[in-house]
Amino acid sequence: LLAGPWEVQRETREGVEYASFLLPGSAKGAAETPLIETAGKYIEFFADRLGPYPFDSYALIETKADFGESFPGFTLLGGSVVSPRFLDSDG
Repeated sequence: LLAGPWEVQRETREGVEYASFLLPGSAKGAAETPLIETAGKYIEFFADRLGPYPFDSYALIETKADFGESFPGFTLLGGSVVSPRFLDSDG
C-alpha cells in the first residue's frame, strides 16, 4: 500500500507540519490543486468545532490502489481521488 517513489511537498501551518506524497504523474496534474492548503482548511474547520488538532503532523499519501482510508495523522488516497474535481476546497 505504501510504496513510492513520491514527490514530496512539506509546509508548516500554525504549528502543524503538512506533507503530500504524490506519485510523479499525479504530482504534475495536482500542481494547480493546493493539497496542503486544502488539508489545512479541513483541519481548521474541524478544530474550530471539535478542539485542537491533536497531532504534530498530517500527511496525504497517494497509493497505486484505487481506494481511500484515513488514519490518525495521515490519509491514503488512490490516484483517481487525488484530482481537482474531488479535492475542490470550495465544493
